[in-house]
Amino acid sequence: MADFQQPKNQKDMHYERLDVEAVGEEIKVPQDQEYSRGSHSRKGHPRDYFNGESSHSGSFCRDIDDEVRGGFISKVYGIISFQLIVTAVFVLLAIGTGFGHWLLRNMWFSIVCMVGAIITEIMIICCKYGRVVPQNYICLFSFTFFESIVVATICASVNSPFIVLVAAFMTCCLVLTLTAYAFYTKEDFTACGSVAWVMLSSLLILAILMFVFPSRILHIIYCTAATLIFSFILIADTQMLKGDKEERFGEDDYILAALMIYIDIITIFLQLVQLLAQASD
Repeated sequence: MADFQQPKNQKDMHYERLDVEAVGEEIKVPQDQEYSRGSHSRKGHPRDYFNGESSHSGSFCRDIDDEVRGGFISKVYGIISFQLIVTAVFVLLAIGTGFGHWLLRNMWFSIVCMVGAIITEIMIICCKYGRVVPQNYICLFSFTFFESIVVATICASVNSPFIVLVAAFMTCCLVLTLTAYAFYTKEDFTACGSVAWVMLSSLLILAILMFVFPSRILHIIYCTAATLIFSFILIADTQMLKGDKEERFGEDDYILAALMIYIDIITIFLQLVQLLAQASD
C-alpha cells in the first residue's frame, strides 16, 4: 500500500517560502494573519519574537520592564504607606493620650527601641535579611515599631501638639513636592553619592559641636541643614526607586527601598518638629 502523506496546509506553504534578496532573508507570511504577544500585536510569524529579527522586540522588552518596574514601585509605596500609618498612630497616641507621659517617664523603653531600630536596620542593609522572605518583612516591621516608639517619644516631649501637626503637614507637602520633582526631572541625583556622604559627614561634625557647645542657634542651623540634606537624599532614593537613572534598586530590594525612603521622610519630619519647637520658644 502506498504511503499516504497528509497535504500541507496552504498557510504552512506560505511560511516555507523564502525570498532571498540583497538585503538579507525575509520570511513570507500571510498578510491577513495577525499575531499578538502580551499587549503588542503585529503581522508576522510568532517566531519573529524569539529570533530577534523584529524591530518591535526591543520595545516589547522595554514595555515588559516598565510593567515590572511599575509593580515594584507600587509595592514599595504600599509598604511605606503602612509604615507611616503605624508611626502616625503611635504619634497621635503620644500627643493625645497619657501614652506620651508614660514614654517620658520610662525613657529606658525608648532607649531599648532605639537600639532595636539600629540592629534591625543593620540586619536589613548589611546582612542578607533584606531579600529573604519572611525575614525581611519581620525585620522591617520590627524596625517600624521601634522607630515609631522613638518618634512618638520625641513628639511627646514637644510642648504643643499643634507643632507636631504643623510639622506633619509641612512634611507631607515637602515629600509630595520632592517626589514629583524626582520623577519628572532630567537631573540625575543618584550619581551624587559622594556628595551625599560629604554632607552627612559635615552634619555629623555639626551634631558633635552642638553636643559639646549647646546652643539654640546651633540647634536651628543643624535642623535646617538636616532637612535640606535629607530632602536631597530623598530625591536620590526616589530616583533609584524609579530606576531610570545611573543607580537603581533591584526588583528584589523592595524592603531596602521602603526602609531608605521611610527613614528620609521620618528624619525630615523630626527635624521640622524640632525646628518649629525652637522657633516657638
